[in-house]
Amino acid sequence: MDTKTFVNQLSQITESLLAMTPAQREIVHQAIQTSQAEIIVNEMIQPMFDHLSQCPHCHSTNFKKWGKAKEGELTMYWGY
Repeated sequence: MDTKTFVNQLSQITESLLAMTPAQREIVHQAIQTSQAEIIVNEMIQPMFDHLSQCPHCHSTNFKKWGKAKEGELTMYWGY
C-alpha cells in the first residue's frame, strides 16, 4: 500500500473510532487484540516516514532524523 493511501485510510479509521462510544471502541480493541499477531511498530510506521515529503503532524517540509525511540526500534524526527 502506498503512503498516501495508507494515510487516507488511517484518517478514515480514526474518524470512525472517534465517533464510537468508549464501549464500542473497547469492542474494536478486543477484536484487534484477539485476531492479530504482534505488529512491530517500526515495520508499520517507518516506511511511511521514509517516503514523506512533509511531517504528518505539523506539515513542515523541514524535518530530519533525531535519534531513536523505544530501544532503537523507531526513528524520531525533528521539524525545524
